[in-house]
Amino acid sequence: MTPREYARLMGAPDYELAGLRRNQALFGFGDGVCVPVVSWLATHYLLPLVRGELTEAPDVMLAASGA
Repeated sequence: MTPREYARLMGAPDYELAGLRRNQALFGFGDGVCVPVVSWLATHYLLPLVRGELTEAPDVMLAASGA
């Protein structure tokens, strides 16, 4: 995969990657977090957990959400 493909997988917009060595770009995106995944976790797991609304096991919620 190219560095741009890794960036898109991580949910990053198009970045200008010219001038970077391939391993620098891959290392940078490899240490990141996938924003869409973190957003899903916050909405469907963390906030309900904090609010005391989490009544089912996380694996049941995951299957029910279709993810």
